[in-house]
Amino acid sequence: MKLQVSMNALLMIKEAFEAFSPVSLLANLSGEVGEVDQEQLKEQKIYDDNGLTDEAKALFGRMNQAIKAERTLLLTPIGQIQRVVYHFEEGPVISVNQKDSIFVIEDPGEVEKSLALYSDIFGTSDTVVTEIDYDLKELEALVLAGIMDLRIELSLSVLLGIEPREGLTQEMLLEYFSKPLMNSRLAPLVYGLMEDDAYNLPSEQLTMVLGELVTKGCIELDGDEIAVANALVIMADNLLVFNSVVSAENYLVGEDKLFGEKALVIYGSPTAILMISKGNSGIRFATISGHDLMEILL
Repeated sequence: MKLQVSMNALLMIKEAFEAFSPVSLLANLSGEVGEVDQEQLKEQKIYDDNGLTDEAKALFGRMNQAIKAERTLLLTPIGQIQRVVYHFEEGPVISVNQKDSIFVIEDPGEVEKSLALYSDIFGTSDTVVTEIDYDLKELEALVLAGIMDLRIELSLSVLLGIEPREGLTQEMLLEYFSKPLMNSRLAPLVYGLMEDDAYNLPSEQLTMVLGELVTKGCIELDGDEIAVANALVIMADNLLVFNSVVSAENYLVGEDKLFGEKALVIYGSPTAILMISKGNSGIRFATISGHDLMEILL
């Protein structure tokens, strides 16, 4: 099975149903129904002269009963791929790929065909360029991301033959966080995972956070200077270019509640992949292999 359905068509289909799981496709669509290509729906046996077909009612009725949704958004230099895999109490999963206002609904057989694309992009190596695994509070994660961004800027300056500023200091970090993060690399991604919307850190708070990063082995301090852990330096030097970024979200319905997890995967090369994940207790920085990434995407 492989169906291609427009946003307007899905909004029209939604009108035929009353009950939706909070993670289902139709439950999360809203807006006015616009122009719909009825002939295309008839060709795919979604609609006929009497309205929604029995097959379509069964398909979308089942999708409305999803208990789990795994959402991945893959951003690459050549475009983006967004996919949600829906799970049910029984039976096979259903995958929905979205590009612009077109939704491609596929069964597991079609999903398998798309895995070759991910393998071509990420590879399936079990090797990582360095080992990183830090469990951090939100502000600690944001400051560490800022430190890695500054390290990336330093490495790029050397690569481009530009005379870099010597070393990394707390003053440089304060200056970094006094400006908008939109032109940065890792810090805006971490900021997007945070519940607190404040990032302009006063010097006293920054000093406290840096002390926590020392305790966790991320950095060392020598007066105003910041020495970054070797593993983080290696990873930063391998993330000079983000070849792709994957946003992964899992939502699970249970006990009349909706539980969610979010993770960002930054891909520098087949052996340089950094996962930044949001949990109940904070944000985790960890390296993963290409094989691990394929498991996430599956």
